[in-house]
Amino acid sequence: MLPCAWNVSDIATQVAARPKPILLTDWTGYRTDPAQAFARAVALPGQSRLRLIWRLVRSSGAPMWLTQAEFFRMGLYRPELSWDDIRTYIGQNATGRFNRLLNGPTSENETEALNDKLETASRLAAAGIKVAEVNAIYPGSLRWGKAEPLNSVEDMTAYLLRPGSTPCFGKPIFGGLCRGVVAIELATTQGRLLLGDGREVDARQLATELVAAYGQGYMFQELLRASDQIRPLSGPVLPVLRVYSVWVGGDVQAVYAALRLPSPGAMSDDDAKPGCIRALVDMQDGHILRAHDMAKEYGEPTTHSATGLAFAGWQLADMAEAIATAKEVHRQFPKHRSLGSDIGLSQRGFVVNEANASPVHLTYQLTASGGLLNPDLRPLFREALAERGIRGPQKDTPWQWH
Repeated sequence: MLPCAWNVSDIATQVAARPKPILLTDWTGYRTDPAQAFARAVALPGQSRLRLIWRLVRSSGAPMWLTQAEFFRMGLYRPELSWDDIRTYIGQNATGRFNRLLNGPTSENETEALNDKLETASRLAAAGIKVAEVNAIYPGSLRWGKAEPLNSVEDMTAYLLRPGSTPCFGKPIFGGLCRGVVAIELATTQGRLLLGDGREVDARQLATELVAAYGQGYMFQELLRASDQIRPLSGPVLPVLRVYSVWVGGDVQAVYAALRLPSPGAMSDDDAKPGCIRALVDMQDGHILRAHDMAKEYGEPTTHSATGLAFAGWQLADMAEAIATAKEVHRQFPKHRSLGSDIGLSQRGFVVNEANASPVHLTYQLTASGGLLNPDLRPLFREALAERGIRGPQKDTPWQWH
């Protein structure tokens, strides 16, 4: 046997010496133990164990495709719900199928343009819709106005350490779910950066990770802050209003509006730690109707866990303008019937963050009185599908034709 050049101690030392990754990859939001969740649900007054098991099994297949975590997170174990109530809910898998049913194949919709944040911003800016300023972009072959081209780890490191480059907000040009986003407050000393979540990191290491993970495209924008009106409730991190709309009858119709409040110390609105709040908002007057903590099971918080302010009676300003902005965003993508527009409530006013080609609808189903396919919304979806020539059941798609 050949002598081994390394022993366990050497390997442990090498591993310990490796720098801890800066970009967060672990999901820090809601998790559930199905056995414990089931035990809690069975213990509810008026609960039937056999009925609960049947509902869990039935909802896990077509057309609802709900996971056990989604079933419990949405509170579908509640004894007072009828099966007709439950079957209006759909899981993330089914949501993707439903969006594809509405939007048609990729060759007939705007998915490719919407998944490219530069293309999206270009269309919106050309229409006079306010978007965040892009100050630098990697690689430099991706041009955007006066944005500084970055072509290497060295370029990116130098840019981030240069006076005047921070504060800034970085995000991938292709991607979603806030993966790879980073808020940078300032350059400190010895080549280090202070991030929005309070960590101080090495600038070169951050640039190396970003180039390795997002070589197709990465951009640094202005770092937007919460507006003075919403800041007492949200804190300084930019909150986002998601407006879901459907193209039907020759124009855009807004379906619902949901407020996304970041958790304390987060760098974006989609980091589902405790205190990351989603709330359903009245599209007419801007009042918060119901809220949910994204790190928890079904329930209704009455106050924000970080700021302590009550949600009841809180009203967003200029709601009509926000809805009008979202509808105008959707009009720039006329071949896409189902769209989620994300509008930052910033000190610069309403600034469109991005548009989502396939909205998940989790916030709506956590905070509304029913699932996405409830009787109030069903006629709208029926009309939109009919315009695509769909008037009957499609295999494995979550649509109820009765």
